[in-house]
Amino acid sequence: MKKSGIILGLAAAAIMTCGIGLRSNAIAGTSSNDAEISAVEHHLAEAQTAAAAMKYYDPGADLLVYDIVPPAEYKGGPAWRKDLDGFFANFPGPSKIEFLVLKVESSGKLGVAYSVQRFTSTGKDGKPFVLVFRATDVLHKRDGKWLIVHEHLSVPVDLTTGKPDLQSTIPD
Repeated sequence: MKKSGIILGLAAAAIMTCGIGLRSNAIAGTSSNDAEISAVEHHLAEAQTAAAAMKYYDPGADLLVYDIVPPAEYKGGPAWRKDLDGFFANFPGPSKIEFLVLKVESSGKLGVAYSVQRFTSTGKDGKPFVLVFRATDVLHKRDGKWLIVHEHLSVPVDLTTGKPDLQSTIPD
């Protein structure tokens, strides 16, 4: 089994083992690892360039990202960096991300952060752009630093129309 498969398998086991904790209403857990992961998420949200964002991702072949836009997956740091370059080119900024929900859980060298975020920016066409999306990050602590090894970004879809809901709200 590939190293990334092992990490994702361990993360899935951690999620199943810690499922009750993941459903808590806390913004971030109480451990220092949880606080560090929360900081990674906030620093990533502040990034205004692909280079700044990539500081928080595994730069190698182990990174796997499911983005909102095609293709279905990006394998490896270089592929994700190329997508981020295109993203930041389409939104020259300044951009802002607000966490509507952020929950973190960790165990040892593995952590999971899931969130609902509101992205606001101006497109290169000069028009305002707002997107509410969901993000789940699996992080691995290497050499004292938390890096995202898997990310899944999504938006709800209206199954009747097949259209994405780009400004979905969170039920109370």
